[in-house]
Amino acid sequence: MKNLKRITNLMKNLKIRSQMKMKNRKIRLQFLVKSLGIPLLFLWTNMKIL
Repeated sequence: MKNLKRITNLMKNLKIRSQMKMKNRKIRLQFLVKSLGIPLLFLWTNMKIL
């Protein structure tokens, strides 16, 4: 009985950890897009003007 509880807790922790990893990856992706997207947009608008 005790072991079952421990196993379910471990599973829960793993699930939470994997969800956190996914969230972090999404946030990192958004950050990359923002940091790369702004200069690219700036360059693109300059090209349009020229």
